[in-house]
Amino acid sequence: MTRFIVRRLLAMIVVMLIISIITFLLLEAIPNGNPAYRLAGRTATAAEIHDIEVKYGFDKPIYIQYVRTMKNIFTGQAYSYTQGFNVLDELRAGLPATLSLAIGAGIIWFTLGVVFGLLSALSAGKFLDRFLTVAALIGVSTPVFFLGAMMLYYLGYKWSIFPLGGYVPLTQNPWQWFTHLLMPWFALSILFIGVYSRVLRASILDTLGEDYDIMLDCWQSFDPTYAVDLADRIAEFSPRWLEECVLPDRIDSYRRIKERTQIPLSGAEHEYTRWGIRRFIEADAGNALFFIPSARAGHAMFDLAGFIRRRLENAGVLMIDDLGIDTYADENFFSYRRSTHRKEPDYGRHVHAIALEA
Repeated sequence: MTRFIVRRLLAMIVVMLIISIITFLLLEAIPNGNPAYRLAGRTATAAEIHDIEVKYGFDKPIYIQYVRTMKNIFTGQAYSYTQGFNVLDELRAGLPATLSLAIGAGIIWFTLGVVFGLLSALSAGKFLDRFLTVAALIGVSTPVFFLGAMMLYYLGYKWSIFPLGGYVPLTQNPWQWFTHLLMPWFALSILFIGVYSRVLRASILDTLGEDYDIMLDCWQSFDPTYAVDLADRIAEFSPRWLEECVLPDRIDSYRRIKERTQIPLSGAEHEYTRWGIRRFIEADAGNALFFIPSARAGHAMFDLAGFIRRRLENAGVLMIDDLGIDTYADENFFSYRRSTHRKEPDYGRHVHAIALEA
């Protein structure tokens, strides 16, 4: 760990040295970039320009000028060529306002970025997520200077909610310090709120993984009261359906459950005798995967939805969506199985089907 830190510090020093050299050359060594010309002014004579070069050392070789400049910076003796004031003193004077602006804006963008990112991830695909996405795109796309100008005009000048400008030290008046900086804080932080909230949303969703549909198979194990209680407890997870919560022929029980929950109900598998099972397996041994033991001896439950899905996939259908609608439990649909269990009289039907050639 120590070696890693030392290597990083050395790399930082090298990078800063290279940046300082490039910056110095851009300001001092470009054609017609002699600072003496800028300091002397347009009407200066050659003698005046020479005096300035001697005074500031501009007549020395470029590497000596660089070393001298770095020495002045590290010893606190660097002066502005045009204004004549000490640079370090000016940095000290502006540091409180700079830190107040940077730290305050950082706290706002970090806090709101985390909050908006969490809300957006937890409501992925919903209205709140879409709203925060649009807000983040607007915040990222709006230039800071334009946003600041609009805030200054409306919140400061037109509505007089915040001061129009200025800075009040924290030690002098904390409330005035806060009100003078609140508008600049938000103007600077909105861009980073948008960026960080989207990055955090993507990271959370990537960590949590993809969404999965919940389909609960109850294996005909419940009575209507317990089935309703179970539906209430899992409703927050938005399950696709509740399958076989009671026996398939308990039509009244399905109706009672349907009246007390919004979760779709499914009677799911069809029941086959051993002779029906044999016919399916003889056609394709893989069909055995779609049969599970039934509560009745000599019978098995057949996963018709899964069987149809596999047939469609084998036929090359790329997108398959099982709606989870059980016509047996839903009175809005005709169910031959339901009418048989009720011993209702048969009648003629006109059946349409879309078939895929095997």
